[in-house]
Amino acid sequence: MKNLKTLLGKEFVNSEELEEIEENELVERTEFNGISGKDGSSKWYSIYLNNGEEYQVYVRA
Repeated sequence: MKNLKTLLGKEFVNSEELEEIEENELVERTEFNGISGKDGSSKWYSIYLNNGEEYQVYVRA
């Protein structure tokens, strides 16, 4: 298992890494925001931690 901060520090993650993020005990919730405007095909997610921090990650299609 990768370190949560390492995964959240990446702009793009794969679907397995997103699953690791979602299953981490420090993650309060994950929201799907739709298709990213960065490249027009990646899925954009907001990750909310228990301590109030928020991160944005993208999953390439």
